[in-house]
Amino acid sequence: RDVEALDDADVIRLLARWTSVLRAAAASPDAPISRLAPLLPEEAARLAALNDTDTGDDPPPLHRIFEATAARTPDAPALEAGGTRLTYAELDATAERIARALVAQGAGPDVPVVLSLDRGPLLYAAMLGVLKAGACVVPLDPENPPARHAAVLEWAQATLGIVEPRLAERMQGLRLLDPLTADGPPVQRPLPLPDNLAAIIFTSGSTGVP
Repeated sequence: RDVEALDDADVIRLLARWTSVLRAAAASPDAPISRLAPLLPEEAARLAALNDTDTGDDPPPLHRIFEATAARTPDAPALEAGGTRLTYAELDATAERIARALVAQGAGPDVPVVLSLDRGPLLYAAMLGVLKAGACVVPLDPENPPARHAAVLEWAQATLGIVEPRLAERMQGLRLLDPLTADGPPVQRPLPLPDNLAAIIFTSGSTGVP
């Protein structure tokens, strides 16, 4: 045993902790050991103060964080998929164009927008575009069967969508935007509030109705 590993202050502190735990156990003999705090009250208060990171301000939405990164490092690669590489500036410009088109079609806070795109740059640009428009992403796997597509459209009550061309006939009732050409006039867009919807995710339905 290394008697020099602990100094007098360490030993006194450990004894105080053990005493605190034993007193708590004696006061509540039926309490599980996990409920017996090993820290002294002043130590617990100091730890709570260190973990108090609440600034009182709501964190910025995801697309604002992305925009700040794009402004700071516009030429840095943002993503690479399917042999295509986009910089932060390019991805942000594409998402901005999609957002303008969505807003022109009525997108805004809590408005669901169906996304059914193959994995690739356009999917990520479309997701950012929906968030920039202040709307709500409703992801829909392009490989799902028609019945699943129809059910999600009914449950989500969506009227806007960005989908693969091969799926257009399935998306009855949706106003479809082409992510390659969609655009709209620049307008002031409302900043979503923390309680606004960002996404609607449906379960697989393997144990029942999604």
